[in-house]
Amino acid sequence: MMEKFDKNQYQLLLKKFDAVRQKGSVMEYQLSFEKLAQGLLLYNHAYDDTYFVNRFVTGLKDEIRSVIALHRPKDVDTASALVLIQEELA
Repeated sequence: MMEKFDKNQYQLLLKKFDAVRQKGSVMEYQLSFEKLAQGLLLYNHAYDDTYFVNRFVTGLKDEIRSVIALHRPKDVDTASALVLIQEELA
């Protein structure tokens, strides 16, 4: 039954995840990112924190991305906290 109704969902989810970018607030981006990341983990448990944190930082607005990348956060929660601080300073 999953094959019939869930045929292309993983591929569609990957496309959405690759396309997610910060357009508004950090909180909006983080919620979208986390929802998609959780969906990916349902299909494939092999993703690790390094993949997700790199993908999270890549999707940030240009002016924030370079500042956060310098800190080399180890997980998305740390990256998100740094982004929130940076957003308050801007």
